[in-house]
Amino acid sequence: MPNIATVNGVAEDSIATYNGGTAALYTSKNGDTWVHYEGTVATGGTVTTSGDYKIHTFTSSGAFTVTTLGDGVIEYLVVAGGGGAGTGGGGAGGYRVSASKAITAASHTFTVGAGGAYGSSSTTQGSSGAASNLGVPTPISSAGGGGGGGHVDNSGAYGIAGGSGGGGAMMVGAGGGHYGTAGAFGAGNTPSTSPSQGNNGGIGSSDGATWTGGAGGGGASGIGYATSGGAYTCSSTTGGAGGTGTANSISGSSLYYAGGGAGGGDCGQTKGTGGSGVGANGGFQSGVGAGNATAATVNRGSGGGGARMPANRSAGSSGVIIVKYKFQ
Repeated sequence: MPNIATVNGVAEDSIATYNGGTAALYTSKNGDTWVHYEGTVATGGTVTTSGDYKIHTFTSSGAFTVTTLGDGVIEYLVVAGGGGAGTGGGGAGGYRVSASKAITAASHTFTVGAGGAYGSSSTTQGSSGAASNLGVPTPISSAGGGGGGGHVDNSGAYGIAGGSGGGGAMMVGAGGGHYGTAGAFGAGNTPSTSPSQGNNGGIGSSDGATWTGGAGGGGASGIGYATSGGAYTCSSTTGGAGGTGTANSISGSSLYYAGGGAGGGDCGQTKGTGGSGVGANGGFQSGVGAGNATAATVNRGSGGGGARMPANRSAGSSGVIIVKYKFQ
């Protein structure tokens, strides 16, 4: 026999009385079983309500404690910390979502990854962001974004692979005296994660004879962009744009997450633009002030903005974990 969930279109739990008694007191009617809905009850993070759903937002690590299981299913968004910049922009943190994930009635540890620091010298790459982890049965982990490559003189570092790859290094041309030698150029990065959580960083100079800006870091929905420049022409360098992020409405509002950071120009005035308005814009070498990269949007897991000099760079932003479930 079918179970009774509604009477004349009204939800069973919303019926105050039936023949003088509350609906909750009845186990059956004419031999059919009443269905009494039990929603999920949980604590942790910042809790908001949207219709029949509760939304828990974690901007720092904490416990998600389920006291009543309900239907035992959550929706989630897990974004890791974005990579810090070198000259190349930082890669976005790994981006993972699902509309259906089994949960248990227990206390689960959620870890929100921090953003990576920017490179501390002109030739030093940025640090990768930290992973975010959804500590439920069969844990979900998003990898931190890769750090952007450093300026290449006689040394320097390529961008780093991660949730999204960091942007390639700035290159100064071969034969440029103290500016360096051929062969030490920036490289794009294939994110070393499975399943895929982001996109490649852009490529810096592909040869030893072109002076370029830094490349953009990869984003959740798009690769970081390569750079432009000219042979030994400092003022012509342009930083690559950061890769696009991805919009998601789990919080109740459509917001972009995991945008790549932009690469920096050198001493010219042209710098890259961060991905989807959440990745940081790049900077350029003109001293502290107008040449500074912007900050990546906090708790969106986005990459920092690149520049040749550390004083003009920015760090990656921290990630976020959001879960949603039906409570009534």
